[in-house]
Amino acid sequence: MSTRPDVRFGVLGPVRMWHGERPVAMGSPQQTVVLSVLLLRDGQPATTAELTSAIWDDEPPRAATSTIRTYVSRLRRALEGSTAEINTIGDGYALRVPDTSVDVTLFHHRTARARDLLHGGDAAGAVAVLDEALRLWRGPALAGLAGRFADAQRTRLEEARLAADELRLAALLDAYPNQHPAVVPDLTAMVDAYPLREGPRLLLMRALSGSGRQADALAVYRDGRTRLHDDLGLEPGPALRRLHEQILRGEPTSSSDHRAPISGPTRLPRDLPDFTGRDAELAEIRAGLLDGAGFVGIAGLDGLGRTATAVHAAHLLRDRYAGGQLYADIGTSPDLADILGGWLLAYDVPRADLPASVEGRLAALHHATAGRPLLIVLDNVDDPAPLEPLLHTRPAGGLVITSRRRLTSVPAAWITLAGLRLDDSVRLLERIAGARRVATDLDAAHRLARLAAGWPLPLRLLAGRLRDRSMWSIAAIATQLERELHNVTGVLHDECVAAEAPLTRAYHRLPPTQARALRLAGTIEQGEFTTQDLAALLALPDAATWSAIDPLVELGLVDETGTPHRYCLHPIIRAFARRLAHEVEGTAGVAAARDRLAALRAGADLAALESALSPTR
Repeated sequence: MSTRPDVRFGVLGPVRMWHGERPVAMGSPQQTVVLSVLLLRDGQPATTAELTSAIWDDEPPRAATSTIRTYVSRLRRALEGSTAEINTIGDGYALRVPDTSVDVTLFHHRTARARDLLHGGDAAGAVAVLDEALRLWRGPALAGLAGRFADAQRTRLEEARLAADELRLAALLDAYPNQHPAVVPDLTAMVDAYPLREGPRLLLMRALSGSGRQADALAVYRDGRTRLHDDLGLEPGPALRRLHEQILRGEPTSSSDHRAPISGPTRLPRDLPDFTGRDAELAEIRAGLLDGAGFVGIAGLDGLGRTATAVHAAHLLRDRYAGGQLYADIGTSPDLADILGGWLLAYDVPRADLPASVEGRLAALHHATAGRPLLIVLDNVDDPAPLEPLLHTRPAGGLVITSRRRLTSVPAAWITLAGLRLDDSVRLLERIAGARRVATDLDAAHRLARLAAGWPLPLRLLAGRLRDRSMWSIAAIATQLERELHNVTGVLHDECVAAEAPLTRAYHRLPPTQARALRLAGTIEQGEFTTQDLAALLALPDAATWSAIDPLVELGLVDETGTPHRYCLHPIIRAFARRLAHEVEGTAGVAAARDRLAALRAGADLAALESALSPTR
């Protein structure tokens, strides 16, 4: 007895429907789009608005709703007497059809079955199942249909087809090592068609190496590395690097770990080769991405290593995100449509086929990742509002954003960066200046690290000075730094200006009262100060002073000590603020502010100070 379904549908090629062996006329292209939307929803309803957008993009006719009803009515008549039916659900429709009736559903089921077989060690079985899955394709998906919906779906389904083909070739290499030479032509064509995809290149290197062509395999690696470097400024991923090292060592490369090849693009900035420390923060990021909601925020001042930490974490987790790893610096390119367009080009979506709208490009990104987990890094996010469509409807996977302050409207697991630990600070000095150089005076190196208070940017600048000034002792450089930290009027060394550049940018973004609060806080010599101390300096009421200092805490310019209304400043921020106080307030203004603080600490009443004194600025 035949188990062939009484009705069948095909979208992996021109859209088709059959009753038994009899083809059914599809009607107009618009009616075919309605059927395609319902088929690709896998039984979930599509609203009238969604169908309207799929059929006519942004130019629907006045009678769009009634026209859609007509299309649905005709499709229902075509389905009469079969096991498929279209149900009305709210303001939309859902197509109920057996899974075995739709080619794309069969394709996904067979691909998933092949992955299970590979994980179970049955590579030959996986090859057979994937051959069946790929034979379902009759040409480009939704062939002949126009519009953004069809374009986005074609992109998604083509990505799934390519991933299945990669998986088939990987399984073939595992199951039949003696057939490696026969697979080389197919893999060469795939690498030529998608030169920046690492999965096909990795498989071609395996096939060449397994055919005794190690030199050719190494040439494929060099070509890929050059392309990645020249086109994207990137290095090959860990899987390619590992295989390259195996070939160089003469180790066997004929077996894989039975995972699908990494197919998604990697568009991360280069990882710092001397990245140091942040073990606790990296553990939090990993937990938030892999064990939590998959959404992590990293806050901290410029110069503390926000971007470096986010990028390093993303590189460490590359193998967990087979859908790709994408990056955007929102500070330099805030337009979401442009960002999405650049990402889609990385998935080999032709520029001419990019959807015009943000929503269309988001849908295309979902389809390009084909359900595989994707990692996105959004750097330097000051205002999340323009990114809301992506934040709310991002593809499955992980999202890391960095910002100068915690964004309360963004539901991420937030991590605020402070300075590096002392041992990590010294280790960073060693990695840049050389362990032998630092070992010449380890005590002075510790003093230097304490003066920088763990701030990576000045540590890097100091390490560069150590490396390039071999005739200078570490103690002399530490003494020079200490002198410049207390310098309020002299000319700064170029490296100090560079170290303070992030502070200068942050300072110029502050409102006047907050800027003045920061300046005068820098005149306090003691390690800690209270809200009342700063109120005396500012000659402002306690409440107004708190309103000025709390945003500085949020920005990381002022640190809380753990006791309410008690604060401290990083040594470099204190030096920066104190210098500005003398420049802006003048010597007399600084002296007057200190006199008010001295009077408060001597027992004067703050309210009396407020009434007797007025702000100098």
